[in-house]
Amino acid sequence: MSLIATTLAWTTASHRRAGNQGDNLNEVPVPVRREAMLNEDSTNRHWAAVYLSRIDSESLEPLTVFVGSLTNSERNIRISAAYSLPRYGPKAQAAVPSLINLRNDSETEVQQAARAA
Repeated sequence: MSLIATTLAWTTASHRRAGNQGDNLNEVPVPVRREAMLNEDSTNRHWAAVYLSRIDSESLEPLTVFVGSLTNSERNIRISAAYSLPRYGPKAQAAVPSLINLRNDSETEVQQAARAA
């Protein structure tokens, strides 16, 4: 089990012991998500950034992870990263070179996500 999976499982169990019956990942504390964005596994970093950006929309911390995820070997990560960028507007300028490259990706859905960003 990866560090992030272990941390999320532990946090969910802690919430249950406190009387919260949900498995809602939105209940995972922000510091745990921030730590997970430092995980050595790029996929874990990406999904931690996705969850953090959903509960703390003002944070710029996930932006660096999203830019890095544009070159991930997994197509779904590249797609998710591209679709995650527009909310940052001009602050996502560092992603432009990778987005241009993704317009020529072998996967049509990745190309579409890059164009949408």
